[in-house]
Amino acid sequence: MELNAEGKLEKVPIKLDYKFYGLEKEMYSINSHLFNNQKLCAKGILYIAFTVLILSLLIFTFVWINEEQKSQELSIISTQIADELTNKELMTPELIKNIKSIIVSTDYISEISIFSSMKIKNEGINLNSYNTENMEPEFHYKRIVWSPKWLVPDFFSSGNGDSDWYIEMKHRTFSTFAGFVLLVGLSIYLTLFTIWTTINTYRDKRLNTGWIILFALFNVLGYLVYRYRFVIRNFFTDFLKEFNRSEEKSITIDVSLINNSHELHQVLKEKLSFPDTYSEDWDNFWDIITCHVELPKKLQFIGWSELERKLPDDSKIMIEYLLEHNQEFPDWHCNFICN
Repeated sequence: MELNAEGKLEKVPIKLDYKFYGLEKEMYSINSHLFNNQKLCAKGILYIAFTVLILSLLIFTFVWINEEQKSQELSIISTQIADELTNKELMTPELIKNIKSIIVSTDYISEISIFSSMKIKNEGINLNSYNTENMEPEFHYKRIVWSPKWLVPDFFSSGNGDSDWYIEMKHRTFSTFAGFVLLVGLSIYLTLFTIWTTINTYRDKRLNTGWIILFALFNVLGYLVYRYRFVIRNFFTDFLKEFNRSEEKSITIDVSLINNSHELHQVLKEKLSFPDTYSEDWDNFWDIITCHVELPKKLQFIGWSELERKLPDDSKIMIEYLLEHNQEFPDWHCNFICN
C-alpha cells in the first residue's frame, strides 16, 4: 500500500530481490573460481617441489656412484702402472708409451708424475713419507680432460709408492657439483613445500606463525602433525588419562555405619566426586558413572556385609550397576571389592 501511495509498483521489491540474489550468486561464483585457482596453484607448487627434489637426488646419486667407480678404477690403474714399473730402473720409451696408453684409456686422469723413491722418500720409525714438493719427476705427463666450468670440476691428487718408484696422479671429480645440486634442490624443495603448506593452512583458516615455523623446520613431518593434529591430541589425551588412572590410588568407602539409602548416596557422592546435581537415586547414579564421572581403577567397600543386611535392595542394585558398567566400558574397568 505504501508503495502504491508513492506511485511505485509492488514488483519493484521483487526485482530488487532478484538483483541482490543475482549479485550473491555472482560473488559465490567468483569466490569459487578463486578457490579453485588457489587449489590448482598449490597443487602445481607441490608438484614442482617434488620434481626438483627427485631430480636433485637423482643427479647427486648418479655423480656419487660415478665417483665411487672412479675411485675403484684409480686403484686398478695405479696397480697396473706399478706392475709396469716393477724391476725397472729407468724410464724407457716403451715403458713411457705403456704408461701413457693406460692414462689415455681414462677420461678423468689429467696428470701423472713418477718419482724415484730413493730421491723423495723420508724414512720414519713407523711410517715412510714422500716429499714431492719442488722435486723433478722421472716422468711427467699432463693432458686436458673434459671439465666444463659450469660443472664446477675439482682436481685431486693421490699417490702411492714402493721402494723404487712413487706414482702421483691427479684426477677430475664433480663431487662439489653434486653437493651443490643437492643443496640447491633441497633448498628449493623446502621453500616450495613450505609455501604449499602455508596455502593449505590459509585455506583452512588456521594460518599462524607457529604453523609456518613448524612447516619450515620439520617439512613433511610438520605437515603431518598439522593434518592429524586432532588425532595426535586425542591420542595423547587418552594416554594421559590412562596414565593418570593407573597412577590413581584406590578409593576405599566404609559402608558399615550406613543405615539408610540417603546416607549411602551421600557417601557415594562425596567419595566419588559426584556433581552437586546428583539426585540420590539409582537411575541418576547410572547416568553419573557412565557420562559424567570416571570411576577409579580400584574401588573397595568396607563393611559390605553390614550394608547388605541393612539395605539389601540398594546394595544389590549398586553391584548390578557396577557390573554392567564394567561390561559396557571395558576400557574404563573398575575393580570393586566388597569386604
